[in-house]
Amino acid sequence: MLRIKAVELLMLLGERRYGHCEHAETIRLVGEFICQNVSEHYTIPRLAEQFAIAPHTLKAEFSRYFGSSVYSYTKLRKMFRAAELICTADMKIIDIAEEVGYCNASKFSSAFRSVMGTAPKNYRTEHKAEKNA
Repeated sequence: MLRIKAVELLMLLGERRYGHCEHAETIRLVGEFICQNVSEHYTIPRLAEQFAIAPHTLKAEFSRYFGSSVYSYTKLRKMFRAAELICTADMKIIDIAEEVGYCNASKFSSAFRSVMGTAPKNYRTEHKAEKNA
């Protein structure tokens, strides 16, 4: 959980550092939308249309504002939410995967491992041990 919060803090600091762009308010709203809708899958064109911004502008300004691509940011937010659920909810890993928009447990596990450095099941075991200590 500490690792999640540290990475979130770094992302927030990145927002402040990169937050000076022409479309800052729109880009901030896109980021907020992504955070609030982690179970959905969206494309750049769909987000661009929804927020009335050109796709190329969305990609460029999003990277400048958040310091990462839309895809990377979305993946991080999904994995942070999954890690939070793994630690706090009494849900099966597959249900957590579906909650954050993954229908395939294997793809979810790979994505989780790439962000958190361990498999979801191991992450749960490690954090249960920390709670009991």
